[in-house]
Amino acid sequence: MKRDKPRRKRLSRLECKMGLTVMIDIVFLLLVFFVITMKPRPVLAELITAAGPAQGCTTEPPDIRIDVLPNRYLMNGKIVNQVEMDRHLRHLARFSTNQVVVVSSHDEAAHYRLITALDLCTKSGFSQLSLARRR
Repeated sequence: MKRDKPRRKRLSRLECKMGLTVMIDIVFLLLVFFVITMKPRPVLAELITAAGPAQGCTTEPPDIRIDVLPNRYLMNGKIVNQVEMDRHLRHLARFSTNQVVVVSSHDEAAHYRLITALDLCTKSGFSQLSLARRR
């Protein structure tokens, strides 16, 4: 006696296309969801906590950005006080004093705060300073 083999159901082309369309819709929905909910991390903000260049690395580190605001300092996007800024600048100067330091001052910031930031940069050994004005 021969056993009857169970026959496979063949799907029509229409059913295959429907399944593929649904899969593509799901993939795009997931893609849109992850793009919308993603929070990008700024690279320059991580410069302060960097441990230093890797062995054999010859590329120059990115610019250091200091924002002088009316009531605080921002260094690469992080709020710092004068003592912390001095400590971070000295730490970064150990790796390279050829980095460009961009100091931007808000219109309402006191002049002494700008002079203090520039003074800390030069005391740390940075010579390539750039000034900018923020409104």
